[in-house]
Parts: sequence; structure tokens; C-alpha cells
Amino acid sequence: MKITLLGLGGWISNPWLEYVSILVESGNDKYLIDAGEGVYKVLRRSLKIDINELTGIIITHAHGDHILGLPTIFLWAYYRGWHVKVMALSNVVNDIKQLVKAVHMEKTLSCVEFIEFSSSSEPIKIYETESSEIYAASTNHVIESVGIKIIEKSSGKSITYTSDTAPSDNIVKLAMNSDVIIHEVSMSEGFEEHAHKHGHSTIRDALEIARKARCRYLIPVHYYVKEIVIPKHVEVNIILPIPYQEIII
Repeated sequence: MKITLLGLGGWISNPWLEYVSILVESGNDKYLIDAGEGVYKVLRRSLKIDINELTGIIITHAHGDHILGLPTIFLWAYYRGWHVKVMALSNVVNDIKQLVKAVHMEKTLSCVEFIEFSSSSEPIKIYETESSEIYAASTNHVIESVGIKIIEKSSGKSITYTSDTAPSDNIVKLAMNSDVIIHEVSMSEGFEEHAHKHGHSTIRDALEIARKARCRYLIPVHYYVKEIVIPKHVEVNIILPIPYQEIII
């Protein structure tokens, strides 16, 4: 499996981090998880990937830093005559349609197939191909959101992405025994109360979730802080990423 971190930041993070979007390659499948602003630019200029190469786009929730790249992607697909598959919660699908309507690009929806699913505290399978299985579970955010787990059938390897969340037992269940957990860390250690109030986590929270779920590696993303300070004596292997980095597991 291969992870390409197209963006690491949240809505008002350092702009050099780009907005959170993750490309996961599993067997013959390529999934784009979340579509922050500018993801079209990153896909075409940095990776030289066309939208028709994607198996699907998975959207975790409807905050702008996770969906505002979609209208451009839809327009790109529309003018090239390509088909786009988007997986999201039912209410998120409605929000996406309203967003596209607000920018007067309703015609582009003709090239989009929406796969809707419901949130659950237990991991539920939302999609499957010959190469991979995708599971989702609800997170602890200020709006309805899900974490995503992709399992590669041939190797049994798996990647979990928490999206935005305060610490949650649902995420522990979803991420159990994952090779990699990509966990948001909007705040540094010591700011747990403030982070949890807004449905976010600190680096200490992410480390604890990764430990409980017995994940091999933790990749922290969604920084709002200037820099991530790693606590001493951690029990988890950490990969500190940079934008456009490729990680093979």
C-alpha cells in the first residue's frame, strides 16, 4: 500500500501545508480521502494524476477544508467526459450538492455518482472491490463525521484515517491493528480541554489512540500549531510527514 499526503493542514494552518487530502493506493485501487482547497492543483501539477484514475473519492465530513476542492474536481471531470465516484454520509452528499449549486456548477453533477452511507459507532463496510475493503465509523467532532479504514486484501495491510475528532473509542475500534493511523493533531500537549471542546485532538491524544489500537505507525496531520512537539518516552512509532510525501507500507 502507498500513502501520498497531498495536504496536511486544517482550514487556517500554515498555507505551505496545503489542505488535508490523502491519496491511498491499495492494489489496483486509488482512493482520494477528503478534498481540501487546491487538491486539483496538487493532483495535476505535483502527481500528474488524472481524476479518471481514481477508484473513488471519500469525504469524511462537510467542513470546508475537507470539501471545497470538489467543485473544481467535478468541473475537471465534466469537461473531460469522465465519471467520478464520491462516497459520503447522506447529509454530506446533500451539502456537496448545495455547494455545487452555490457556485452555479449544477451541470457537473451529471458526471458524479454518489455512494451514500450512514454513520455508526461500530466499523461498517461502505465499499469493496477485488483489491480492497473500506470501513467507516463515526468520530467525536462538532458535526457528523467519520473515520475511514482501507484494507488491502492481498496483503492484509491497512490504513486508518481519523479525520477531525476528539478522542473516541469508535476510532480505537476502527483502527485496531492498523499498520498506519493518520490522526489529526490540531493542538499540542497541554491544550486538551480546548481541543476537545472543538472536536479536535492533541498529539498526546493521538499517541494514546494509536497505542490502544495497537497501530504500527502514527502519522500526525491537521496541524494548527506552528510545530508539533512530540512528548518524551512515547510507545508508538511516529512518521512526521511533509506535503506530497509518499509512504509505502
